[in-house]
Amino acid sequence: MNNSKDNTILQQALQAIAEILDPSTRAEAMETESSHADMLRYDNFDMMQLLKVSYRTLMRYRKKGILRFTTIGGKIYYPKNFIAVPEKLPKS
Repeated sequence: MNNSKDNTILQQALQAIAEILDPSTRAEAMETESSHADMLRYDNFDMMQLLKVSYRTLMRYRKKGILRFTTIGGKIYYPKNFIAVPEKLPKS
């Protein structure tokens, strides 16, 4: 009886190892991670520090369409996967 329980545990462990080593499983995991990265966002304070600009300059960039943003619950967020290159930003 104990032997069948050990075999079941061994089979489950081998299956888990096979899933980890399977390249298609790793690719799916990487896609999931990238989709989570798409959900990460900066708020106004983070963007001001990152771009070294004032709050008013961020407002101007949003109005001109230079920076993408979303508003959630009255707070403005900028997607981390779409950060404008500082060289492409207009000089204030």
